[in-house]
Order: sequence, then C-alpha cells, then structure tokens
Amino acid sequence: DLTPDSAAAILRGRWFACARWLGSSMTKDGYDLKWITEDGEIQLLVSIKGDTLEVSASSFPPNEEERAREIAINLYEKIINALHRRKRHFAS
Repeated sequence: DLTPDSAAAILRGRWFACARWLGSSMTKDGYDLKWITEDGEIQLLVSIKGDTLEVSASSFPPNEEERAREIAINLYEKIINALHRRKRHFAS
C-alpha cells in the first residue's frame, strides 16, 4: 500500500508536462508538495495526509481561475497515474 511517506518520495522532484517541481515540506499530518507552471504564473499545492491527496491552485493571477483549475486537474490526473504505475510495479 502507498503511505504518505512513499507517495511523497515517489512524487518529490518530479516534473510533469503541466508543472515544474518547486519544493516540499513536512507537515504535522503529512506532506505539502509544490509545483509551478512553466510561465511561473500558477503555483499548485499537493497535500498528502493519511489516505487523502488534495491538489489545489495556491496562487494565480486575477482572471486566471479557470486556467488554474484546469492545470490543477491535469496535475492531479498525472499524479494519480504516476502513483498507480509505481504501485503496479511493486505489486508485480
């Protein structure tokens, strides 16, 4: 099973098509991982706590909410796929 520690280890430092790695920090409940778009306008926060993974756009320019939402959804899908592939690899 994936734990917050293993999920954070798999994702830490990864670049995805829609976002570049920014950094991470440990919280009292898990991990916060951050990515930023190539143009530097949208920051994305991934919080891993227990069995919950939440992706949010933590910073974006005015009138860019829809774009930020689309990028957050895209990042979420890419993260889920990456974790699923890794989990399948270890199950084999």
